[in-house]
Amino acid sequence: MTKTLIRTAAVAALLAAASTPALASNADYVAPYRLLQQANRTLDPALATSAYATEGVLVFDIPGAPAESFRGHDAIRAAYVRSFRQVDPGTPIALEFRFEGPVRPAPHKGAYRLTAKIGGREIVAYGRFTASLVWDRNAWRFAEDRGTAASAADYEALPPADL
Repeated sequence: MTKTLIRTAAVAALLAAASTPALASNADYVAPYRLLQQANRTLDPALATSAYATEGVLVFDIPGAPAESFRGHDAIRAAYVRSFRQVDPGTPIALEFRFEGPVRPAPHKGAYRLTAKIGGREIVAYGRFTASLVWDRNAWRFAEDRGTAASAADYEALPPADL
């Protein structure tokens, strides 16, 4: 009985070790940001959703508007479908990120610039984000992604990111 218990514990430890990376590079941690950039270029809500953990949370907390929170893939996908429908058909959204330090699973912060064409006009919007990552479905994904308003100066104050 004891040998079986030890063997079971050893197998469980091996499976746990195999399910999360021992060491990850900054490139691994920025992968969800790259997915969001690509999804915005192609206006692909499914691709945007894939940047989030299965039970991930996306929050927009913009001053002057009601806070919106989306939990899980269905809700997050619906939020991106709604957002992408606002953009002129066939025009990509440019999404650029800047970080306040290294990107790690623990909460990290930064700013973004979003450029889109809506109603024939080019719109440039800035925001700040706080995000945390989790290892989900064999990749780093957003556990939580919280955005709020920012200025161009907030964005420009951070160093350009190499994504």
